[in-house]
Amino acid sequence: MAKHDQYHIDYEKLYPGIGNRPEILKVLEQSDRKMKYMEYDLKTGQPHRSRETGNRIVLLAREDSLERLQEEGQEQFPDITTLEELTDVREDIRLLRHALLELEEKELNLIISLYYKGLSEREYSQKTGIPQRTINDRKHRILAKLKKFWKITNKIRSNLFLNGLYSEGYFQMPLTAA
Repeated sequence: MAKHDQYHIDYEKLYPGIGNRPEILKVLEQSDRKMKYMEYDLKTGQPHRSRETGNRIVLLAREDSLERLQEEGQEQFPDITTLEELTDVREDIRLLRHALLELEEKELNLIISLYYKGLSEREYSQKTGIPQRTINDRKHRILAKLKKFWKITNKIRSNLFLNGLYSEGYFQMPLTAA
């Protein structure tokens, strides 16, 4: 019984005005249990001794709190993007598809093989019989062409935006070749 008294809090002594009202005592006990649980921090790694080997190990954290993330300087939801970012990415993909369709067939095959199929320049050289240095030069020429297209398109888009003409549906690139 002494052990029970050691861990049992007498709320009637702590709060003399509440009397012996079971609903209030129950709420106080629940809140006290929650506070003890919060003190036992699941958010940090807990030291533990292995029964088999006797070695000291640390059990990894099971969850993170917002305060701990803020202390470490981490964002709460780093992977979540805004609607504007998603719209920009979608627009950029559409522009890239349009730019790729502007390339000649040989140029498009080179870019698709290197960047989408994951072939190296050497593998593409062996496959086509074209020297690897020539492939490298063509790749850089194609990338410069795509970069130029990208700059021109973004300049047009920003001018339209500044003039209030850019809106969903006004300036859209076709998804297929004309």
